[in-house]
Amino acid sequence: MAQRRLFEEYGEENEDDLVQNLRTFEQAVVWGTDWTTETITSQLIKENIDLKPKFQRRDAWTRKAKSKFIESLFLGLPIP
Repeated sequence: MAQRRLFEEYGEENEDDLVQNLRTFEQAVVWGTDWTTETITSQLIKENIDLKPKFQRRDAWTRKAKSKFIESLFLGLPIP
């Protein structure tokens, strides 16, 4: 059983929590998009993207990582 394997692999506190987490994940609405930087910029200008929502998590990237990302954009490197 796949759920049992996940329980053993990830060592959840209890199996009920794992099953509930899997059900919640299955209900998530997720889709991929291949937005260009031009599209993102356009959406920012139109204020369709909120850069400071109330639920935003703390910064995950260091200043150096942010700088390297911006440099990659300028150099035209592929961005996953």
